[in-house]
Amino acid sequence: MLLFFLKAYSQSIVVNKVNQDGSRIVSTDEYVIKTGFTDRTPFLYSIKAYISPDKEITYYLGLRINSMYNITIPQNGIILFKTKSGKVIESKQQLDDYKTEDVIGTYFPIIGMTIHSSHGVYPISYEDLLDLATEGAVKVRVETNTENLDANYSEKKTNTFSEELSSRLSLVNKISTQKNDIREGF
Repeated sequence: MLLFFLKAYSQSIVVNKVNQDGSRIVSTDEYVIKTGFTDRTPFLYSIKAYISPDKEITYYLGLRINSMYNITIPQNGIILFKTKSGKVIESKQQLDDYKTEDVIGTYFPIIGMTIHSSHGVYPISYEDLLDLATEGAVKVRVETNTENLDANYSEKKTNTFSEELSSRLSLVNKISTQKNDIREGF
């Protein structure tokens, strides 16, 4: 029973910034879906949203790739998702190239390796997010500067992808309906 409660509350909002104009930026924590124990380039996903002053929401899918080598995700680089039903969802990366790579990397002395992190931000429609949240992704392909990286997920991983994305989408939608500005509660 305790495990259920820990899992149910493990998702969180890590950015909830209200701007002076009444707009808001919201971002969830990341979740990792590995293809297996030996996955050398695991993908980490998050949901980001820009909520305009008139409450219109623009959704983004955040992606981080951890790897043993430096990867750049090009601006307008494509990400493809294939759902359980075979639907293909496509989006283009919006960050400038230089913002997508970790040139130095982080050295972890315990394992004796340097891990590089590459970041991408992909605008995505609410309908496409709902499809991914209900069906999950069986395959993901990310365009990088040197190669296209594929992640093929088992049925269990596809279901985990769906559950994690669904819970984060619910969090973002809940936050987006809350009234908040910089002066509230001061």
